[in-house]
Order: sequence, then C-alpha cells, then structure tokens
Amino acid sequence: ALSAKVSTASGFGTPWWLTVVYGPQLDDDKVAFMQELRDIRDECPGLWMLCGDFNLIYRDEDKNNHRMMGRFRRVLNDLALKEVYLSGRRYTWSNEQSPPTLV
Repeated sequence: ALSAKVSTASGFGTPWWLTVVYGPQLDDDKVAFMQELRDIRDECPGLWMLCGDFNLIYRDEDKNNHRMMGRFRRVLNDLALKEVYLSGRRYTWSNEQSPPTLV
C-alpha cells in the first residue's frame, strides 16, 4: 500500500490522506492485507481516501467466490469506507487485447 498526505493548493481546504492499494491473490495474504488496511487507517488521521484493486468482494453479485466476503465487509464497516460508484462504464478492467477480456 502507498499512502500520502495531500494538501490543497495555497493552504485552502482541509488536507486529506490518499492510500492506493493492490490486494493480494492468496487468502492467507488477504487476511494480513486487511489488517494492514486497519493499521494504515490508524496512521492517517482525518479525511482518508482508499482506492485501488482489493482483489476482494463484498457483494454476492460481484463474483461467485464468497470465502473472504464476510471478513472484507467487516473491514469496510469498521473503517467506515464507502464505495465510489463507477459511472458510465460496466467494467473496471480490460486486458487490452482483441477481443478484450472485460471484468
């Protein structure tokens, strides 16, 4: 995970934190990753934006694999994280091939 404190131009507005993540593939690593998210939150007081690819799901309709879903939901709830909804696109990832794989 990469975190940075972001200040607004000319000192106007409230500074905030930005953390960008790419979640691990293996379930054992995902448990440690979710703890790392909690630890990062403790280090970033105030406004915080967390974004990236978590490689986790929190809704049934996202995928068929539910093994880590409950644990991830608890992390989202405990950290009071809100999803920023994608507007205008159905897929968030493409392999950029022809024909493309869209996920």
